[in-house]
Amino acid sequence: MPRQGKPNAQNRQTRVRRNHRLPVAAVAEPANFYPFGISGLVAWYDFSDPTMLYTDTTRNTKVSADGDTIKAVRDQSPAGNHLSEATNGPAYKVNIQNGRSVGRFNGTSSVLRFTPATSLTDWTVFVALKWIAMSAYGGPMFWGKDTATVAAGFHLTLNAVNAGVNIVETDGAGVEAARKQPDATVSNGVAYLIAADSNGATQRIFQNGVQNDNAAGVTGFPIGTGGIVLGRVDDFPSGWFNGDMFEVLVYNSVLSDSNRTVVSKYLGQKWNVSVT
Repeated sequence: MPRQGKPNAQNRQTRVRRNHRLPVAAVAEPANFYPFGISGLVAWYDFSDPTMLYTDTTRNTKVSADGDTIKAVRDQSPAGNHLSEATNGPAYKVNIQNGRSVGRFNGTSSVLRFTPATSLTDWTVFVALKWIAMSAYGGPMFWGKDTATVAAGFHLTLNAVNAGVNIVETDGAGVEAARKQPDATVSNGVAYLIAADSNGATQRIFQNGVQNDNAAGVTGFPIGTGGIVLGRVDDFPSGWFNGDMFEVLVYNSVLSDSNRTVVSKYLGQKWNVSVT
């Protein structure tokens, strides 16, 4: 006979979240997995969940209509890296990708930030997104230390040469420490899942679950202590993201192949991206 024990905290949290989210999101979540089921989650931004998106930076008023300006996003990870932007947040757009809402960045001013961010040395990041109009170096995300002249951290950015997605690490002296020139390209109007990881010595990038090779990284290179930016790669003047952002997940370790696949399949099913 099955044991009738008391559910643990994670199971209770999962059950409560499912009961809470399903009536709001209109489209059911993929079954049997949530991002906090893998340890080390330090950022989770889900633009399909209007209960986590706000029209004010103090997170008092939730979005309610198509076209609302998103001025804050609640981080659903335990780290509390909540994003905000007083004037130039992205637009809340409903029923855009797989029946879900997205955050639409305009490619000239839309941005969301949090400072200071959780400091990271090893990391894995997932970004589900779609470009509307690509531009050289236009990137969806930066995590690191941003100053007037130096942005030390990691960047996900378009390559100006072949329209693929770069993963770039820069150090505190403004030196590009590592860059992965991608093998696969991206196109406007197509949904993608971009994943990347780094343990300092090696960094890798994946597109729809397929690894685009790897590049040398910087051993022991910590990022964070500065901030998170969605919608722009801060050390490139032209680095604005013009497109729809679906969901962002960041973990404070290099996930195992099996865990990375689990997260990728979850996001692929949720956002209708074919993941290998």
